Amino acid sequence: MLKPSISFKAHHANEKEEMQALIVRFAGYIVEVQALEQRNTALPAELTALHSRYKGSPTGIGEEYELKFKEVWELIEVLTNEKGAADIERGYLEEEVEVWRLKVEEELALKEELLKKLHDEEVAELRKQIEYSKMTAELDGDRPDLAVASRSVQEAEKWYKSKFDTLKEHAGKHEEHMKTMKDEITTFHNKVTELQSQIDQLEDMDGVIAQMEPQLCETKLEMTKYPQDYQELLHIKLQLDVEITTYRKLLEEEEQRNTAHCGDITPRVGRLLNLFKNDL
Repeated sequence: MLKPSISFKAHHANEKEEMQALIVRFAGYIVEVQALEQRNTALPAELTALHSRYKGSPTGIGEEYELKFKEVWELIEVLTNEKGAADIERGYLEEEVEVWRLKVEEELALKEELLKKLHDEEVAELRKQIEYSKMTAELDGDRPDLAVASRSVQEAEKWYKSKFDTLKEHAGKHEEHMKTMKDEITTFHNKVTELQSQIDQLEDMDGVIAQMEPQLCETKLEMTKYPQDYQELLHIKLQLDVEITTYRKLLEEEEQRNTAHCGDITPRVGRLLNLFKNDL
């Protein structure tokens, strides 16, 4: 009578150990499946972020840098051309002013010399006439001739003064024209200075862009790696999906096998399996 009892206890103990081992295996499966599911849940977010980063930021940064670099170079070229044209125009104006200055100085010198010569000749002639008139007056006592000579001197001085005033007026007009030309030169000079300042600023900006070029190259290089990383993550996700499906099938097969093996003797195993499946 003791043997059946011992045999039953031994069988019961074996079933208990088998159930505990099964529970441990299931627990290991569940932990691994839960970890895989968590990883699988996180992968879409990582893929989305990587995809967004691949399609947005790096390309945008690269295009923005290249567009800005192109705009700066185009602006530098335009300003350089404008500065060159302004320098040429200023050179023309300076040459024209110099020509006018020399021409005016030469004309003034010639007119002054001519007027001085005419004045000297007229004064000399008038003096001769006065001397002659004096001599005639002394000889003939003819006073009206002296009056005529005096009037001739006054008329000569008046004519000289009129010519001199005309010459001064003409010289004043030339000076006004020269002043206008100088003002234009000053305006062009200021414009050239302003353009040079803008070019200097753009060259400084170009230096900054040149310093950013290594970063741009690095960004482009990093951008070329994104598709590969995206494909690797996608491949990992697919592998995890396959592994999760496999583990689920294994759990179901293990559950069916143990249910058929244990029958009604181990209903707790079925409840535990259902409990662990619900945890999944």
